[in-house]
Amino acid sequence: MIVFLTLYLGLVSGPQPLELRADPAVKSIRIVVDGATVMTMNAPPWRLDLNFGAVLLPHEIVAVGYDAKGVELARATQFANLPRPNAEIDVILTPGTPARAAIVARHLAHEKVRRASMKLDDKELALDKELTAKVPAMDMKRPHVLAAEVRFADGAAARREVVFGGQYAESAQAQLTPLVVTRTAAGDAPPAEGCFVANGAALNVRSVELSTADVIMVRDPGEGSAYALARRGSPILGAQRAIAALDDGTFAQILSPIPEQIRAGAMTTTLFRPTFSFDASKYGMYYALAWSYGTRDGASPRRWADAVAVAGVNAVSRGRRRAVVLLLGDAPDTSEHSPAVVRRYLDALGVPLFVWSDGEPRPDLAASWGNVDDISSIDKVIAATDRIRRTLAAQRIVWVTADPLTALRAEIKDGCGYARIAR
Repeated sequence: MIVFLTLYLGLVSGPQPLELRADPAVKSIRIVVDGATVMTMNAPPWRLDLNFGAVLLPHEIVAVGYDAKGVELARATQFANLPRPNAEIDVILTPGTPARAAIVARHLAHEKVRRASMKLDDKELALDKELTAKVPAMDMKRPHVLAAEVRFADGAAARREVVFGGQYAESAQAQLTPLVVTRTAAGDAPPAEGCFVANGAALNVRSVELSTADVIMVRDPGEGSAYALARRGSPILGAQRAIAALDDGTFAQILSPIPEQIRAGAMTTTLFRPTFSFDASKYGMYYALAWSYGTRDGASPRRWADAVAVAGVNAVSRGRRRAVVLLLGDAPDTSEHSPAVVRRYLDALGVPLFVWSDGEPRPDLAASWGNVDDISSIDKVIAATDRIRRTLAAQRIVWVTADPLTALRAEIKDGCGYARIAR
């Protein structure tokens, strides 16, 4: 068995550490990133540095373990820069007398473990402070299930099951992934077999659906913060809350561009705090522009581009129709990634990006962010919102049998009635 001790829960680029744990029978481990071998390690400790490059893109990391004769014994896979839960765990089974099982727990915000449990074939095992348990002797000719569950201090929960013994190795069911596409023909019938292709093979399409939709806006916190509309005395009262409303089944959320650093030991995680979601068919985009959330903070640095990247991942993680809106303020951008890198990343994720400006035309914004919508009046806010509405109305969710990265890289043949987003 091979287990990743390093889990890439946040967005990563450039050099990043990677650590694994493997059974004693594993004598070498080959690391493959996006199909290319980057390193082969021939002895523990199983540690290395991976360089993901300056471009922010999804990646697949595979660790393949071999015995002394070069026979493959185990492999493990994880994805980077793709949506994944804030909390994850893995289970490590170490043979011996007695055998031991350990839980490896990770949380994006480094929350502490509040409660943990482990069962072997539905029988509770006693965990110590290191989340390790002794495993009783078993008949290895029969399959067994080792199940672990962890609840973190913020209420997040994670579960993992490992099947071993008998003729079974660790296994997983075929994965269904929601892929957002644009409808190019009338009707929502499933496309014909062979329309979706990845790595030279046709993907199985299970269904096509018109889901709910999410719009995530990145804008400064505070009441009327830097918004010309609010300064011009346009109140958000009564029916005006519905100005520039989106269609039924569309929900909006606001993400702050002000980073929050969470440190735990040598690890540091950057978070961009979101608001709760609200019904965008009742509270329109005009409301989203001027709504007071958080505290206005003129001193803290803004990371506009990085926040847009996180908004894109959050939008994809929900598996629904989606769009991201950026309303840039006057504060400079101190992001680690450039607007060009983030725009390319959202293209790779299939997330449409809309950039709004509420003041005088700024050529510098267009140079960095591409097309910029002028929203300096209510009529212009309505017109810009119509663009978002039309984009969302054309989107559909196609469920394909594939892992997330394979689904994102799938091609759609001409004449199938659907097309990729932002390609």
